[in-house]
Parts: sequence; structure tokens; C-alpha cells
Amino acid sequence: MRADKQVSGAASTAEILLRRLAALCVLVGLGLAVSLLPATSVGVAATPEPAHTLSPVWPGSGVQQGIGTVAIPIFKATVWAGSGPTDGRVRVVASLVTGDDSRVLRQSILEIPENSRLLPYAVEFQLYEPPAGEIRLQLAVSELSTNFATFGVAGGGSDLAAPTLNGATLDFQGPLAFRIEGYASGFWVAWMLGGAQRGLGIAALALLALGVATRVFGDRALRLATAFGWPVGGARPTRDWRRWPVYVWLLAVYPALSFTTSNLETARPEEVLAIMAAALLLVAVAVLLAFVLTRDAHRAAATVAIGTVAFFAFGHLSNLLGDRLDDRLLLGVLVAGTGGVGLFAFNRPGRVRAWGPYLNVASLLLVAMPALTIGYQLTQAASVPDPVSESVPDLRADPVMELGPNVTTKSDIYYIILDAYSRADSIPGFDNREFIETLERRGFVVPAGARSNYTRTHWSIPSSLNMRYLEEDEGGERGAGAGAAALVRDHRLGRILQGLGYEYVHVASGYELTSASAIAEVKVDFSPEGLLTTAGAEGGAGGAVFGEFTRQFLRTTLLRPFLPGYFELPGNEPYPWWHPARTVETFEFLGTVAREFEGPKFVLAHVVKPHAPFNLDQYGNVVLDPLEGFADDHDPGVPSAYVGQLVYLNSLLLDTIDAIIEGSAQPPIIVIASDHGEAPDLQKYNILMALYLPDGGAGVMYEDITLVNMFRLVLDRYLGLGLGLLEDRVVGP
Repeated sequence: MRADKQVSGAASTAEILLRRLAALCVLVGLGLAVSLLPATSVGVAATPEPAHTLSPVWPGSGVQQGIGTVAIPIFKATVWAGSGPTDGRVRVVASLVTGDDSRVLRQSILEIPENSRLLPYAVEFQLYEPPAGEIRLQLAVSELSTNFATFGVAGGGSDLAAPTLNGATLDFQGPLAFRIEGYASGFWVAWMLGGAQRGLGIAALALLALGVATRVFGDRALRLATAFGWPVGGARPTRDWRRWPVYVWLLAVYPALSFTTSNLETARPEEVLAIMAAALLLVAVAVLLAFVLTRDAHRAAATVAIGTVAFFAFGHLSNLLGDRLDDRLLLGVLVAGTGGVGLFAFNRPGRVRAWGPYLNVASLLLVAMPALTIGYQLTQAASVPDPVSESVPDLRADPVMELGPNVTTKSDIYYIILDAYSRADSIPGFDNREFIETLERRGFVVPAGARSNYTRTHWSIPSSLNMRYLEEDEGGERGAGAGAAALVRDHRLGRILQGLGYEYVHVASGYELTSASAIAEVKVDFSPEGLLTTAGAEGGAGGAVFGEFTRQFLRTTLLRPFLPGYFELPGNEPYPWWHPARTVETFEFLGTVAREFEGPKFVLAHVVKPHAPFNLDQYGNVVLDPLEGFADDHDPGVPSAYVGQLVYLNSLLLDTIDAIIEGSAQPPIIVIASDHGEAPDLQKYNILMALYLPDGGAGVMYEDITLVNMFRLVLDRYLGLGLGLLEDRVVGP
């Protein structure tokens, strides 16, 4: 009997050793494989150190280098550059361009110090979708530079074509001396480029195969060994159907609550609840699968809890380690380490059950701390007076508006504010009548004497949105500063239309005054990664659930190395107010609203154009340095850079108007007006105002109307509100 127990014990030891060896091989192989999943840097092209100096490249000139067709996005280029021997700095605009029209994919600015010798500089680009055609690297010296630039050119030994200077091929030189790097999956790198990554891939596959083979064929090998006197046997673990532990569920919701405590300003309830619901759902599925495999609730919960902690801790560990450990390596180590700890718990069911009650209490306390902190923060925030209601008491004092008795349908209403667009008779050296006549042929009424009530944006826009004059002490100097922002974030026009069943779509301008809304149902913004939308006021970008809070939270998880460029922060920050791409994308979006949104809509869009900087010319070309803008002598076809930008704005506006009218189920109301003009002195009150008023609405308009009465007329005519008119006057200098 004693001998039988020894035989059984020996056999059990052999089985356990084989199973542990199999598990170890699988875990290490899985860790290596996972480390190859995230994108990694790939050398696309490289040239030797420069053998020649291409000099000089003067401001306004540029050099291009063909890179060829590249299947992966380029994110970094290293170039050899310097400045001339005289005083003055050099600004180089590095661009990735494609196509015959030199369409810019991505752009970056490189500053070269004074009297700089030839040195390597790295310029980085945001991620993009690789185009089908060839890509070129363009290095253009900004016209605002006060010195010329020099670039290093290789002596040969590269498959790259010779560079071009201002379009002329430099056949006597080799390619520019640089290194081009792109992003690609580690697996793609492993099999396409080989090297160390391929070795890791082969090792991962070998270990996984060894582990699976050991687990599948290990028992057969032991039985074969029995024929030669090696005993085989072993006991199976007992099953335990006791009460399900709750700590695994608490650990699933803790990360979202904890993250909320430090990001309460960007956290919206629907985002936090969605994250917690998703975490609970994933944990439930994982626990169910683990239970099917183990038939033990405690071991299933413990294994999933260990994986949950690792999943939500990855981003925090990455931030803590910084550059000391690459994310890909950390990912592999964490996966293998988590598997090892999970295996230990899996093989210690007695300890797992014994520790269950203590883990329940500890996780409950862990969740209680951020929950209490959030409750305290919300209580404190609720005790702060509402700045909108404090500074704009009359907005909520209005009686409930009702449609007039003759109103049966509600047309969509668009209010497009063009910043600093002067009236046709107040643009020096330019006749804008052709554009005005084009608007009139499309059905617009253009009051010849239209004026703004104020000469500053911070006074004019709040006044027009609230359909009244501002008080002298309202938020400071006629609404400037915080008072003006409150009057725009929560305005009377929006509240009246919402009360009548309109959905308010707020198109952010990037400018502090008109970038936010406290009452809009939908907020729209624009970024290099595409359109950002928020279903709700004052929220982050990205939809009702995928907002700024969600993007930041996901970057703290194990998903971080796999997230696309949209989740890169601040890489996906909205365009600044002056960026030409914001202007173009705003008009493109306005043309789609009628088709994309159902029901009556009120759409507000403040376009900070043709206001300076004048970074678009009459043909839509973008200046190399958008923040500085074109000089007045850039285009001899127009008297000034302001006029050139205004002409291009006219074309965008006409295309948008056509798209709105064609896409609307019934004729819309389109109100286009400037907040003030560009001309100095009293002419700054002279503004463009154009209104598309269907069904005879043009008859109520009069020639010298001001902004304060513009929507009073519209609402009275089409919605029968009976607001009446105020005295038309201009205020201040």
C-alpha cells in the first residue's frame, strides 16, 4: 500500500512538471507574440551622411525629394540642415506631399538657429492613411525667414532619386541626406524586414508550439514511459461550488471611478457609466469562460481579477517607467507575468478560497474611496453659483414662447457669422458687387446699409444672439471677458428656438468666445484626425460616449499600444481658430447638416474669416506659415491679402449655400452676417448681411437694419413670436 502511494505521488509530480513546463512555454511565447503586435518604427529609406551642401535656399524657395510609394505612414524624417553665415533665423516647413497637385498629407515646422552649421534635425508628422501614389518630402524655407538655409546632400549610394530645387532636378547631386521612418505592425516588420523582430516571431511560435505539444502529448509520453517502469497517475482537484466572490466585479469598476476623481471636468456621466458597464460585461464573459474551464468559481474569479488589474494598470506603469522601458516590451513582460501569477492562483484553490473574504472587503474599501471623493466634488461644484444665471438673468426670465397662430411648419435656421467681413461699399480697392449679385440671384436679400451695433467681436456676437443691447456694466466693458462668454454660451436666441422644438447644433470656432455652448444638443469641432462631435453641451469630442474622457482613460489600459492616432493626446486637439483647415471643414460640414440631422435645426457657426491672419489666397492656396499669413503683395490680382482671402471665402460660401438649399426638405432660413467690418473708423460698422428668407420673407427687411434687430424680424415673420423691433443705433467708437 505504501509503495502504491509513492508510485502515485511520483506520477503526479511528473504530470505536474509537464503541465507547468507547457504553461511556461505558452506564457513566454504569448508574451513574445504580444510584444510584436503594437506598431513599431520602420526605416523606410536612408542615405549616407552628406557629401555636399546645397546652398543657398532662400526664403520662398524649397527643395523636394521623392520617396516613392510607401505602404505604411511616415512619421519621422531626419534631414541635414543649417543656416547662412549672416544673422537671422530660418524657419523650414517640412511637408509630406503627394499627387501632381502636391496635396499636403502632413506638415511640421523646423526652426534652425542663427549661424548654424550643418546638423541633423528630426521632424515628426502625425499619422495618416498612406495614399496610393508616390510621396515626396518637401522642405520649404518660409518667406518670413531672415536668413537662407543650407541642406546636406548625399554623394550617391541610394535608390532615391535626385532632389529638385524649385522644380528643377539637381542631377549633379545625390539625394538629400536623411532617414525616413514609418509606423507598421511588429508582425509586418518581422516577416517583411526580418532582423531581430523576425527572431522574436520565430521564438514566439516555437515556444507556443512546444507548449501546446507538451500539453497535448505529455500524458501519452508518460504512459509510454510506464512500459519501462515509470509510474503514471495523479489526483484531480476537488470542486467547490461556494458563494461567488464579489471582488472581481468591484475591481472592474474601480479604475473608471478612480480616473474620474482626477478628471471630473472632462468626465460626463454617460461616459463613466459606459466604461463601467463595458468593464463589467467583459469581466462577466471572462469569468464565465474561466468557470467553464475550471469548474471552480473561486479560481475563475481570481484568475480574471489578476488579468483585470494588469489590463487597467498597463498605462500607469508605462507612464511611471517613461523611456526606461518600451511599451512593446512592457506589454510582453506584463502578459507573461500576469499569466504566471494567474497560473499560481489557479493551482492554489485552497488559498484562493481562504483569501476571498479579505479580498472582498479590501476591494469594497478601494471602490468606496473614489466614490466618496466624487460625491464630495459634485457637492462642492453644486454650491458654486451658476455664472450664466448670475450674469444673464433675463434669459430665464422670458415667458414661454409659443408659435404664432399662422405657423404650421418650422424651417431650419442657419446663422453663419463671418468675422470682419466688410460691406461691399467699404472694402478699399475692391468691388464685391459681383458676389452680392450672385447671392441675390440665389434668392438672398442683401441690405445695402446693414450695420453692426458694436465694432468688437466680444460685444457684437453676444448682442446679436440675445437680440438686445448690452449694458455698460454687463460682464465688464460692454460684455467683454467672462460676461461676453456667458452671453454666448447661453443665449436667448438658442433658448427660444429650443423651446419651440428646434435642435441646436453649435459649430465650434476655435475662438474662446464661440467654441463652447452650455445649451446646444450637439457640438461640432474639427481636428487633424477628422470631425469631432459631442451629443450634449460642454462635452468632449467624439460622440456621446467616445469623448475626451474616454480617450484618455483608454490610454491608461492595456489597449494603449494598439489605439489609433485618434486617441493620441494632444495629437487630436482641435484646430486653432486661425487654421485654414478649420475654415474649409466648417463650410464642408454646414453643407451636410440638412441631410445628416432630422427635424427642425438651429445651426450656429462663427467662421473667423476673412479676419487676419490671411492664410488663404483667392485660389485656396495655403501660406507656408499659416499663423503669419500672406503678404499684401503675394497676389497682384487682388489689392490686398485680405481681399484674396475674402474672394476665396465667397466661393466656399456659395458652394455651402447651394448644398444647404439642395439638401433641405423645405426651404431653410439662412442668415449670413459679419460681427464687424475690416475698414477703420466709422466704416467698421458697415458689415455684410445676407438673408435667405423663403415665402416672401424678404419683404420685411429694410435697408439700414442692424444686428440687434436681424433675428427679431426673422422670428416674428416665420414663427409669429411678436418680439418687435428696437431702435437701430451704433454704440461706442
